Amino acid sequence: MTVALDKKRFGPWALVTGASSGIGKEFAQQIAASGINIVLVARREDLLNEVGVQFSKRYGVEHRVVVLDVSREDFIGQLASATDDLDIGLVVSNAGTGNPGEFLKLDRQLLEETLRLNTMSHLDIAHYFGGEARRAEAGRLDPRGGNGCGKRHSLYGE
Repeated sequence: MTVALDKKRFGPWALVTGASSGIGKEFAQQIAASGINIVLVARREDLLNEVGVQFSKRYGVEHRVVVLDVSREDFIGQLASATDDLDIGLVVSNAGTGNPGEFLKLDRQLLEETLRLNTMSHLDIAHYFGGEARRAEAGRLDPRGGNGCGKRHSLYGE
């Protein structure tokens, strides 16, 4: 199923975290298919480059690759610097993961990193890009998380 997004409403740029594979890659593809340029954010540079080139060729959009681990506490400054020259009207905060297995046997540091990735990174992204969109009086955030859960939130109550 393909979803057409309104380029005038959301363009000219969108940002997708977790964009190297899975749901994030699909979000990025749907956005690119709508003619909106894409910022692809994830840790795996080779996959991001492959996805970006593929979507640029197929849909005629520009792409920017940002190799970044959004589970790190200091990531938002790097992401802001990498995108501050772009007019981003749509953000899909999709990066996330789960840790299957018996809870008490999992490494505590891994659990902390997962918690940061699945919660605080979405807060940081929403707060930063929400502020940018509010200043521009436009934009939408889609904080789904890597597990595909969450509600779609408009900055202005739509």
